[in-house]
Amino acid sequence: MDAEILVIDDAKVERFFEMRLLEKLGAKADEAESVKQALPMLQENEYKLVLLDQKMPGEPDGWEIIGEMRRQGFLMPVVLFGEKNENTQTDDIIVLKKPAEYRRLTEVLQKYLMMPLSKKETAAPPDGELDTAQGVKNCGSEEGYREALEIYYRTIPDKADEIEGFYRNGDIDAYTIKVHALKSSSLIVGATALSELARELEQAGKDGDTKKIEAETECLLLSYRHYREVLAPMFADASEEEKPHVPEEVLADAYASVAEFAEQMDVDMIEMVLESMKEYHLQPEDEKTMRDISDCLLALDWEKMTTLVRQKI
Repeated sequence: MDAEILVIDDAKVERFFEMRLLEKLGAKADEAESVKQALPMLQENEYKLVLLDQKMPGEPDGWEIIGEMRRQGFLMPVVLFGEKNENTQTDDIIVLKKPAEYRRLTEVLQKYLMMPLSKKETAAPPDGELDTAQGVKNCGSEEGYREALEIYYRTIPDKADEIEGFYRNGDIDAYTIKVHALKSSSLIVGATALSELARELEQAGKDGDTKKIEAETECLLLSYRHYREVLAPMFADASEEEKPHVPEEVLADAYASVAEFAEQMDVDMIEMVLESMKEYHLQPEDEKTMRDISDCLLALDWEKMTTLVRQKI
């Protein structure tokens, strides 16, 4: 069966959450991380429904994107994760807050796709510094929750660094977009206190309240990075201290192999290379490059992957 739904969201955690919900409901969906990626997909497929994030870095506002879709003849209903706009909202645009509640999303799917509701009951994972019951509810199952938590855990270093970088550089607009994404992803996994703090700082960004941003951003970053420690027992690889340092020739061979396999678009072989690197202690720069390669692999962005590894060869 061809996909009936297109999910457009730049945030990996939230896109994963939405795809998992659709999977649990038996809906087949495609995903795109940008409007640029989505437009050819809209042209090549006959989707019945689009799920769209209103605020994505470097993209027009969601309402503007919908307007452009309509001008190009894409008239399917749109679920917009964001804020209502009384001037432009129509019967074919459904506005939901992020993260969408399981019940509300199922109602929308039932209305527009004529699908029966089917909710699978599952037990929650062990409690920690998270509202695990809410996390399981958001993700639809214990398995889905664990997978969302792992993505959340593994993206903390880069996402925290991005927020800190925009804060240090005084780029309040980009900062506001990033804490908005943190608000939503934290709420999805049950980090409710962090989500609330991110919500307050998002509002501070919108209001231009730099005093509040300066007073509370360090607390936000400490709390966010603390979840690396909270979740490490579940997802951390073997202790870095116990791993041997990667030999230079092994690392060089890994980068060369990724470059070769990227030209062949060989997903399995690149995954094997990435897995083999987990046996070694890497320098922070190389560890980040491996994460970036993994992200490119998830997005099937062969051009960016090749550029990354060519810089290392």
